[in-house]
Amino acid sequence: MSWGPVRRITITLFVTQGVSSAAVVSAFTVMAIIAADLSGSRVWAGAPILAMFVGRFIASYLMGKLMDELGRRPALLAAFAMGAVGSCLAIVSVLNRQFGGFLLSAVLFGMFRGGSEQIRFIAGEIQTQQQRARAIGFVVFAGTIGSILGPWLYQLSANTASSAGYDGSVGPLAIAAVLLVLGAIVVSALLRPDPRELGRSVE
Repeated sequence: MSWGPVRRITITLFVTQGVSSAAVVSAFTVMAIIAADLSGSRVWAGAPILAMFVGRFIASYLMGKLMDELGRRPALLAAFAMGAVGSCLAIVSVLNRQFGGFLLSAVLFGMFRGGSEQIRFIAGEIQTQQQRARAIGFVVFAGTIGSILGPWLYQLSANTASSAGYDGSVGPLAIAAVLLVLGAIVVSALLRPDPRELGRSVE
């Protein structure tokens, strides 16, 4: 088999992992603050984090089933779509002061995380056994880059939202939505052929 598609898909997964990591850091930073503000009590500050874990739990099974039945690309697209919808719902909830809607957005965002965490394993399955660990490490490193960019994007977007007259916490949520849409576009355009088929060829 030709190794050109393997290299392209590995790089695509690297970019996708970096984008998703930056989105998670940007949005995750403000969730507890928003929850305390919308609920009127710091007691509820941890509620969206719990909701995210519920979403990740649900996605663990659903994403695996989708990846087996439809392929890696459709499942990742579904994950990024849920993350983007969750980010947009969070923005609407903040603007309309709806705590329940914000918790639902956290569940959707958690489902995105459950799906995006499979990226490193997808990178591994298209490699030979000798290259598998290196490819996984390469993609995980992209998450580190995203974690560095995330706080910078958080501050920039929060300042921009405040300058525009909105709640500052809307900015990080908006940048997360933009990043997730960008990630979905990258997956749709470049994650071809489906890594599941490449993995079978390698085996």
